[in-house]
Amino acid sequence: MRWETLFADLEAQLEARLAGELREEIAESTRVEQARQTLDERLTGYRGLPVSLRLCGSAEVSGVVGPVGSDYLCLEDSSNRWLIRRAAVQSLILPTRRGGHPAVLVRTKFAAVIRALLRDRTPVGVYGMDGRSLGEGTLQQAAEDFLVLGVHPRDEYARGRSIQAQVLIPYSAVAWIVTQAIE
Repeated sequence: MRWETLFADLEAQLEARLAGELREEIAESTRVEQARQTLDERLTGYRGLPVSLRLCGSAEVSGVVGPVGSDYLCLEDSSNRWLIRRAAVQSLILPTRRGGHPAVLVRTKFAAVIRALLRDRTPVGVYGMDGRSLGEGTLQQAAEDFLVLGVHPRDEYARGRSIQAQVLIPYSAVAWIVTQAIE
């Protein structure tokens, strides 16, 4: 055997072993990265894509993923918008591909999103962790740890005389809020 052939063979073996070690390091690094991923972080990669969710109380909703916060996500279809607490999500059906949006959680808190809905004066439905309705009406107050819902007939605006009752709902009881999409 010639020296050139011997050393070429040794170099090829070394390169193959180093390439194998690199593949193992990359695979291990990927496993560690995936193990540290949270559900919220995973969902941000699907922003702008359609998903289906099974929520507490056997409710099922489908729509396009919007902003994702640290404890909630937004979903929208052609007729409704949902503000869904992550604790209400039991399972998700995701597309096999991810979206093109950067995977960044929004820093806006759940209560701040409710305050924005309050400014819209759009009628909402509020649902509890058992999947049942906690009330329908127009948001009147978004306090530190609860919201106030003004109950009124569906075909009337939330004006003084049309408000029949006020429902106070702790944020901890809210699973999701649904409102009609603005067209």
